[in-house]
Amino acid sequence: MGKKRPICFFGPLPPPVHGMAKANAEMIAALARERPIAILNISAAGLTRNARYHLVKLGRISGAYLRLLWARSRHARLLYASVDDGLGGWWTALTALIARLMGMRIYLHHHSFRYIVKRSHAHAVLAWCAGRDAVHIVLCPQMAARLTETYPLIGLSRIVPNSVDERPPAAGSSHRTGPLRIGMLANLTFAKGLDTFVELAEAAWAQDIAVEAVLAGPIPIAAEREATEAAVERSGGGLTWLGPVSGAEKEAFFAEIDLLILPTRYPTEAYPLVLLEALVRGVGTIAHERGCIGALTVHPEAIAIPVDADFIALALPLLMKMAAMPTSARAAKRKTIQTAAIALNATNAQARETLVRDLIALA
Repeated sequence: MGKKRPICFFGPLPPPVHGMAKANAEMIAALARERPIAILNISAAGLTRNARYHLVKLGRISGAYLRLLWARSRHARLLYASVDDGLGGWWTALTALIARLMGMRIYLHHHSFRYIVKRSHAHAVLAWCAGRDAVHIVLCPQMAARLTETYPLIGLSRIVPNSVDERPPAAGSSHRTGPLRIGMLANLTFAKGLDTFVELAEAAWAQDIAVEAVLAGPIPIAAEREATEAAVERSGGGLTWLGPVSGAEKEAFFAEIDLLILPTRYPTEAYPLVLLEALVRGVGTIAHERGCIGALTVHPEAIAIPVDADFIALALPLLMKMAAMPTSARAAKRKTIQTAAIALNATNAQARETLVRDLIALA
């Protein structure tokens, strides 16, 4: 038996760590179990868009095209690409065009709503370059409907919700004592709802709701970091910023919070992995209903608040109700949440595994 044909992957991988890069890494790991992967990694030097960011990005994109040609010369016939939601959509379009001209099958994985809620010239060109036979992988039925409505040239779509690969510890029968603890884990920016999270905590304190608030993740913008440090100082210990967390620190963060809050207004938001990560650890979630977040509401402890509603006004009664629960009731709730969330994640993971098997068969 000859060597197996490689599958070409085009898109960003960690570092830096963000939702799309993490989802890409998990997909590559699944594909690599059966096929060699020609990795066309276009990650930049970080999250800050400075001169170094653009130079590294340009260098990696140039190298990616050379590697795509090399892989095709080794009989690769399938391109799996993660669609960039900004100006990088032009690079994705060019990649799809090159692959199409070389007779390759094209699968395009969409992780963002930015170019769906507002039509983008780059992504209209991408739909044309990829052709009607390209398969567009989306995260929920709403995303599929809106994508084809915005770009009528798209012919085929396939729904594969996000899933997480972690094996979290079982939710224990007991839990810490003390006030209700809310948390937020993200690349912390105002667009992700950093300011709303702080305002929610302060509104809870103003109503004498016993709440502690914990922020986890980097704050890449200096002005937002200064505003957060000022909020931490005036909170008198009620608000804590842990900085970036991973591994054991991340597990400790989830173990010590009762609710994950994500009041995001981020235009690229689609199906945030952090919400599923929280649920499979027994932590309920409250988030703004953007992108595919509403699809998570099949889980009763994943609460989505409409983007045009007052997030704080609707979230406060939920915090008040949970803060009044005894410790034993919170612990029981965690176990119930985790059991249901693991089942939901397994369904999502099965959809991805089916996609992986199909890609391997076609490659």
